[in-house]
Amino acid sequence: MKYCFVAGNYPTKTRQVHVFLENIVTKLVDKGEVCTVIAPQSYVAYFFKRGIRRDIVSERATSNGNKYTVYSPLYFVLPKIKIGELSTLDLQRWIIYKVLKRTYKKNDVNADLIYSHFVRIGMSGVRLAKELGIPSFIANGEADTYAEIKMNSKSLLKQTLKDATGIISVSTKNKNEIAKLSGNDPKVLEKTSVIVNAADNNRFYRKDKIEIRKRMEWPLDAFVIAFTGSFIERKGVKRLSRVVDRFDDVYSIFMGVGEEKPTCKNILHCGRVNNADMNDYLNAADIFVLPTQAEGCSNAIVEAILCGLPVISSDKEFNYDVLDETCSILIDPNSDEEIYQAIKKLKEDTSYREKLRDGAIERSKRLNLNYRVEKIQCFIKSKMN
Repeated sequence: MKYCFVAGNYPTKTRQVHVFLENIVTKLVDKGEVCTVIAPQSYVAYFFKRGIRRDIVSERATSNGNKYTVYSPLYFVLPKIKIGELSTLDLQRWIIYKVLKRTYKKNDVNADLIYSHFVRIGMSGVRLAKELGIPSFIANGEADTYAEIKMNSKSLLKQTLKDATGIISVSTKNKNEIAKLSGNDPKVLEKTSVIVNAADNNRFYRKDKIEIRKRMEWPLDAFVIAFTGSFIERKGVKRLSRVVDRFDDVYSIFMGVGEEKPTCKNILHCGRVNNADMNDYLNAADIFVLPTQAEGCSNAIVEAILCGLPVISSDKEFNYDVLDETCSILIDPNSDEEIYQAIKKLKEDTSYREKLRDGAIERSKRLNLNYRVEKIQCFIKSKMN
């Protein structure tokens, strides 16, 4: 089968964004599917932001040497302005649609379907697929779907959801957002499936904690928490730093970048971590903590689970498809005290920590990337028949 993926961004060697999309693409390519990616980029990013610009045409290869092509055509970004029901984002949607169409036609993509990565670009991808007379699918993984498309025309959005052949939501929370955006259209709900995020078990798996700490020259018997995510308010990194600072003997690994840089004591690492090293850094920890306000389905949590880490995270709907009492402690992400007590519990109660570790290992069997790709393929085939 020939897949055409459309997305608002795609990873480069210097900027790891939408890595989860790249994981799906490379798995499909290794399965023998033909994949083409069209990920438009703005003129501003291309000419002035040298660190994030992408080649217009990029020939990529999976780790197994199987090849696919990424096109990153240029387009003009319009300022976000809304007057009444009129929005510049609707014109932006049309511009991106024309860019996708021109790239698709010029390069003879001839796909069997178009798979749009997230709803906003899906408004252009679904339109193109409809014009081409081929099926279209939307991956719905936004942390807040409403916020992402709030300035777009509601009628155009509803039409997009009606026209799509299928919608893949990464959590029940995301599916519920689609339901609300469609006006609880039963036909839209029928073609929306929840397929939670997953990680590659060739990259994320359990390793010997002590061996890693020896190599890192970190304290061997310390209690260490890990955090992965942007250093921004939504992820709760500032609150977590404040809570960790209440302990004298808790160490931390903060993996990410952003303006709200952690300042607590006993930080073993704070900053960016190469993708190839992520597994080691996670395995060096005893638990994983992410007091986030909003997610689609957190890839960081999934990766921690594959490493067998007990998780402390938010008692919110976006976590319920992945986390429960067998592998995690769910807390109010706005409560310093709940975060503190959860860390204290796992630090002091070794048997409980081991119980959650075993639960994470068991849960990881369902969060394997190969399994997720197979489910996506089965869903797509079921809707195309």
